[in-house]
Amino acid sequence: MEFSKNPLVSIWIPTYNNGHLISKAILSAIHQTYKNIEIIVFDDASSDNTETIVQEFVKKDKRVKYFKTEKNIGINKSYVQILERCRGELAIFLCSDDWLSKNFIEECVNIFMKYPGTGAVTGRAFSITEKNGKYFFSREPDIKPGRYSREYFGRNAY
Repeated sequence: MEFSKNPLVSIWIPTYNNGHLISKAILSAIHQTYKNIEIIVFDDASSDNTETIVQEFVKKDKRVKYFKTEKNIGINKSYVQILERCRGELAIFLCSDDWLSKNFIEECVNIFMKYPGTGAVTGRAFSITEKNGKYFFSREPDIKPGRYSREYFGRNAY
């Protein structure tokens, strides 16, 4: 597949009652070195302050878009709803309690441009636990950075 010279990348963030964590996820997306992005936050009927927090980002950055369901539809149906709203040539899934390194999107786009047959790109991921304002490394997932076939990624990454 050929991509445009500067492809739009959709960063899709599903969330449910993660108002206390979502700011870091959105900020990590906003502050990417690669700027041609849209950030789609899909709120599955949160009852906490998620909407208020995300709407502040929407006011400040036109790349941030917010959608909310009236009733909870569950994670799988949320994914379908989000993907229908993505306009990008490339898309990345970002949990509302995760963060991206500042150059993650740029590195991914570079890999897709260099290897157009690539189905998915993944980077190194760490699990970090926060206690009393301090962060601790808790584990690293089994999948390592590298080039994998679509089949391998589908069988082993999830």
